[in-house]
Amino acid sequence: TEGGVAKATVQLGKAKARTTIVLEPTEGNVFKGSGDFTVKPQSVIVVFVKLPGQEAQSARFTPLKPKAKPAATKKPASQPAADGHGGHHHHMQH
Repeated sequence: TEGGVAKATVQLGKAKARTTIVLEPTEGNVFKGSGDFTVKPQSVIVVFVKLPGQEAQSARFTPLKPKAKPAATKKPASQPAADGHGGHHHHMQH
């Protein structure tokens, strides 16, 4: 992190309110920063890092979404089709 520049932008809730925190290099090759803000379930945090001699990187941290139930019902439906294909391959080998 030495010589690097980093900042984190926290989007607060639904409004366009956001706060930017400058991250400072600390021991252990880690950027650290603090600010006066509250992270809510809908908060989005974008971290921007620029290290010497490297391209700038950014990472977007979004809230974890609860697992969708429709995705779970799709898997069993696709299994019979996959099994059917497997059966066809067996016949070809014989």
